[in-house]
Amino acid sequence: MASSVPPSDLSGKARIRLAALSLFGRKGFDRTSLRLVAQRAHVSIALIGHHFGDKKSLHAAVCEWAVETLIDAASDGVPRTLSLAQVSARLSICLQEAVTSMDLIGPFVRRALTEAVSGVGQSRVVPILDAALTRYFDRKIKEAGSPMAGVESNWWARQTRTYFVGTVVVGEMPSAKEDLHATRLTAILYSWYRNDVLLTGGRLGARG
Repeated sequence: MASSVPPSDLSGKARIRLAALSLFGRKGFDRTSLRLVAQRAHVSIALIGHHFGDKKSLHAAVCEWAVETLIDAASDGVPRTLSLAQVSARLSICLQEAVTSMDLIGPFVRRALTEAVSGVGQSRVVPILDAALTRYFDRKIKEAGSPMAGVESNWWARQTRTYFVGTVVVGEMPSAKEDLHATRLTAILYSWYRNDVLLTGGRLGARG
């Protein structure tokens, strides 16, 4: 659940975020207007502008909140004793499970990732996911005492993101457009993989 508090008990800002989470998840970026968000949240469009700015900024803010919440939920299933390679693999699985089980955040993240890969709307979810995963691996690496936290965390974040996004987006591909989406997804995942290899000087898969 995104929130166990009745909407009437939430602040205006929280109601806006909850309404945007639901609408962006169901309708996508292009078909969700600030007017629709304001109506669902029972606030004025001016209040949305005060708290979040324009629609693109609102979507980015909801992305940041949803991604952080998703990673927090997924990290509960990652044991502390694993190697970094095992953490990356386990976290990818836990993220997939969290997307499936979280009733508002899951649909929003799936829609945002699919739109980002398909080139629809103006989703910034991928760089937001990268940044959040980098912070997660920063903490893991510092706990392990690694002297290369900045570089290592960035690499593991990218690898985890590639596995997670690939699995989620493949599951969301409409059958009528499967070939087009599959071609685009393959190209994007390959470019991410290639960038990961360049980032590590060609040593992809040599870590543990």
